[in-house]
Formats: sequence, structure tokens, C-alpha cells
Amino acid sequence: MALSKVDGTNFVDPTLPVASGGTGLTSGFKNGVTLADQWRTSADANYDDGDIVTNNWERVDSVMWNAAYIGSPLTQSSGVFNIPVTGMYLLTFNFKGFHPSTTFSFMEIDTEYDNGSGYAICSRVATENYNNGSSAPQNLSSSFMINASDSTRNFRFNFKTDNNGYTIEGNTSRSETGFQIIRVGDSV
Repeated sequence: MALSKVDGTNFVDPTLPVASGGTGLTSGFKNGVTLADQWRTSADANYDDGDIVTNNWERVDSVMWNAAYIGSPLTQSSGVFNIPVTGMYLLTFNFKGFHPSTTFSFMEIDTEYDNGSGYAICSRVATENYNNGSSAPQNLSSSFMINASDSTRNFRFNFKTDNNGYTIEGNTSRSETGFQIIRVGDSV
């Protein structure tokens, strides 16, 4: 049978409906990232066991980012960062440091819970140094999801080490210790 003689009455409608939660405009999806921000430490600073990383935080202002952010910016006070909008967030962080006699160190991310009742460790990375007294740099990174669902959407970086005076490296021209955060969806 010639193509011009095909009866089209039995064809399926080519229009695809958008299901609830889909990515079409009718589903409520905003078609893009609604919050993205990145911060780093701008200079080296020494920390002792149990210290909150408080010194030299700056919004990344390198070429191609220019201290920009998408959506509402994070705010920071004494090393405590506030997420301005509820949602699910992907946080990726890196930490670089050294100490000539440290055998281990940890960087923990603590999130505030229950509208300010306290902080809980939600991520930890660890490093070991067995260089017999040399100050070999230690570099770690990790990522995790934060469900920022209540009015106190705060987090901080808590440092642990077996020797005080550990240097956490920072630089105002490039990111050595810092983080990136992106809102990936609504809170659950």
C-alpha cells in the first residue's frame, strides 16, 4: 500500500501530557537553578582542635564568577552560614591544610536542627599525615545533601586535630578551602 493511502484514524495522539511533578511548565518547575553560591577562605589561618572555622571567609570573586550568586545569597557571621530559602541543597566542600606533627585531622560540617536547639555532624572527612615532621599539604573534599526545612537553616565547619596550631590554607585568588552550594529542589 502506498504511504498516501495510510488511514491515520488509529494513530496515537503525539501530544505528551505532563505528569504531576514533571518538568514541563505546567508542573511548577522553575526551569533552572534558583540558588547557587560559593565561598572560600581568603588567607591561611591557624586552628586548634574543636575550633569553628571563622576566619577570612569571602564570597568567591575570581574571574568567571565575579562574586556573583544565583537567587538569594547566603549570609555568614563568625563562621556560621545561613541558607536564606528552604529547600534541598547539594553542598560540596574542599579543605586544604598542613601541620608538621599532625597525624590526623578532620573537617566536619555541622548543621543546626530543631529551630536552633543545637548542631549535629552531618559530614566528616579525615586525613592522616605520616611524613616524619614535614608539612605536606592535606587536601580533602566531600559533598552531601542538606534538607533546609525550618527557620534556622544554618551550618558551620568544625575542625578536629590531634595537634593544635594546624594551618588551614586560604587564598583570595583561588579556592583552596571553601564550598559550593546549589538548591536542587524543595524540602521534604
